[in-house]
Amino acid sequence: MIEHLITWVTQLAWLSLFIVIPGFILYVANEAWYWTVGRYSQRIELATGIVGTPVHEISHAIMVKLFGMTVVEMALYKPDPQSKSLGYVSYSYRSGSLRHGIGRFFVGIAPLIGGGLAVYALLLSSGLPVLNDYVQFIDGGVFSAFSAWIDHLLHAVNRPTDVLVILLCIMISTHATPSKADMAGSASGLISVALVYIAYRFLTSLFPVISSQYIYPYVNLDAGALSLAALVIQMATFGALASIFLSMTALGLAKIRSVVARKNVFGR
Repeated sequence: MIEHLITWVTQLAWLSLFIVIPGFILYVANEAWYWTVGRYSQRIELATGIVGTPVHEISHAIMVKLFGMTVVEMALYKPDPQSKSLGYVSYSYRSGSLRHGIGRFFVGIAPLIGGGLAVYALLLSSGLPVLNDYVQFIDGGVFSAFSAWIDHLLHAVNRPTDVLVILLCIMISTHATPSKADMAGSASGLISVALVYIAYRFLTSLFPVISSQYIYPYVNLDAGALSLAALVIQMATFGALASIFLSMTALGLAKIRSVVARKNVFGR
C-alpha cells in the first residue's frame, strides 16, 4: 500500500508540473518584457489589462461559484496605483470544507484555466489551429505536437482578423499569471486536492473493470490534466513569443538611441 501511495503522489507531482512549469515560464516572460520596456511598462500593462484583467478576474469569480463559495466583491478593471492591482475578486469560504478546500486551489490557478480557455476559444472561432488537437492526435510526443502546432499556426495567420486574434491572445496571456495572493490560496488547497486524487487512484486500482466502464469515460484525471496543460502551454506560448519580440525590439531601440547619442556627442 505504501508503494502505491508513493507512486500516486509522484504521479500527482508530475501532473502538477505540466501546469506549473508553463505558468512559471509565462510569469518570467511577462516580467522580462515589462522590465525591458522600462518606464513604459505601466502604460503597456494598463493598455493590455483592458482585455486581460477582466478575463483574469472573471476566471476567479466563475471558479468561486463552481465550488459553492460566495463572491463578496469584484472589480473587473479598476487600476489601483497603491496596490498596483488592476482588478480583484474577494470571496468567502468555509474552513474545514473539503469542497471549498479543493475550490481554493482551483480559484488560485483560475486565471491560467480561464485564460487558456479564452485563447482556445479565440483560435477555434477564427479557424486557427489549437494545440489540444495536436496533443491528442500526434503520437510523436509533446515536443513534436508543439512543433507541428507552431509551424501550422505561423502559416495559418494570413488575414487581418487573424492578427487581431493573436493580439487578443497576447493581451490575455500577459495578465493570466496568478498573483502571490492567488498562489497562497492555491497552496492552502493542495492537501485537499491530493486527498481526492489519492482516493481516485485507490478506487480505480481497486476496481479496474468497473473503472474502465463507469469512471474513466466520464472522469479521467490524467487526460484532463493533459488537456489543461495543453491550454496553459498554448497560452504561455503567446506570452513568451510576445516577450521575446518586444524585448528584442526594446533592446534594439535602446541600442539605436545609444549610438545616436554618441554620434551627437562626437559631432559637437
